[in-house]
Amino acid sequence: MTKMTWAMKTRDLLRQGREEGYREGFEEGYREGLEETFEEAIRAFVVIAKKLSIEQEVVVQNLVENFGQSPEDAEKKMKLYWGK
Repeated sequence: MTKMTWAMKTRDLLRQGREEGYREGFEEGYREGLEETFEEAIRAFVVIAKKLSIEQEVVVQNLVENFGQSPEDAEKKMKLYWGK
């Protein structure tokens, strides 16, 4: 059985730290990417609905039903993206 030296323990701890940091960074980046993509989908939906002359109330209702937004958030997002 080989006895671990201080240098070997330090190397192992550094490797573990890098692996954990990489994993945490990847997960955070993935979540942020999903959130940005989801927000872009909401924006695109509102813009397309406006171009198709869909009533704002229907847009809000669809944001609630299909995008899981609260009625208040759906109203805010519809107003935010309707003018763009």
